[in-house]
Amino acid sequence: MAGLDVTNLQSALTFSVRRLADEFSLARETISRRLAEANVVPAGNRNGHPVYRLNVAAAAILRPSALGDDGQTDPRKLPPQERNAWFASELRRLETELKTGQLVPAAELESSLADNAKTLVQFLETLPDQLERDANLLPEQIEAMHASIDRARQGLYDRLLENEPEQTTAQSESGGKT
Repeated sequence: MAGLDVTNLQSALTFSVRRLADEFSLARETISRRLAEANVVPAGNRNGHPVYRLNVAAAAILRPSALGDDGQTDPRKLPPQERNAWFASELRRLETELKTGQLVPAAELESSLADNAKTLVQFLETLPDQLERDANLLPEQIEAMHASIDRARQGLYDRLLENEPEQTTAQSESGGKT
């Protein structure tokens, strides 16, 4: 900075994303992402590119990122006050989605699925008898139909057990206590 003009000191303390990346030895994408996460507003433009005040940009760049490996906000990485605000906003979002019908309580969904499953099972149980009566099927055909329905029901049951969340499985194994 030997040739620095004191009248242009303000310009000397503003840096482009490229210059910040060079100074902090980080990728330009990382610098841009951290500035955006911290809502840093450019101090101006130089040669058509935004420039940032060093003190504001450095604070945003050096602050630990709250993003997880998947690029989503990880509330565990936020400072306590921001974490509290994040959880409060998530709670409001869930309440709004519940009120607008975009979110269905788990108990209501489980009840609806159980009712549909009972209706399907009842239909499948009575189908062979109805076809025997209405279509005059032979006893061998009825037995084959029962066997086929039983295999399909067992396959459905097995798939439901595979897709059951581990927490629910652990709760049922421990008698509902966690």
